[in-house]
Amino acid sequence: MCTTETPSLQQLTKLTILPSRSSQLSTPLTFLDKIDHIEINDTSERNGVVFYRIAVFLKHNTSHIPTIKSTAVSDQPDYQIERRFTDFANLRCKYCGEFMSYIVHSLSQPRALIKLATGVHTRKKLLTSFCNAFIIKALAHKEHFHSLCTGYQTIPHIMEDFFRQDE
Repeated sequence: MCTTETPSLQQLTKLTILPSRSSQLSTPLTFLDKIDHIEINDTSERNGVVFYRIAVFLKHNTSHIPTIKSTAVSDQPDYQIERRFTDFANLRCKYCGEFMSYIVHSLSQPRALIKLATGVHTRKKLLTSFCNAFIIKALAHKEHFHSLCTGYQTIPHIMEDFFRQDE
């Protein structure tokens, strides 16, 4: 009988692994990716201020198996939020590339001229286009993380706050 002594093995210890900096965007990007689209079909007025009721329609996947996207979308929103015109206007900040270009050239953005020259019905349509385009643009570059671009890191958080239902 051969007796060889094996060296004692060190006890394994827990190792905390922290996500990289890009994961700070995963929560807002995941949230925005769940939005199928938004609609603004109704308003309310309180103390002389018009509030736009944003109907948020989420994507509903029943499994993680990729399938062809269903064209049937529920006619009832998953939730609704209300925002003032100034809340939309506050999305127009100093951001980068496509956002800045969209902000400068889009006719549907919330500017004072739009507020003064159009009625509530037209503003609802313009603001709907504006919001849906912003969601698409925020998600468009999630695979191409630009660490030098602070706007790219900030935009999804601002949009998540804007579209998240108050709890």
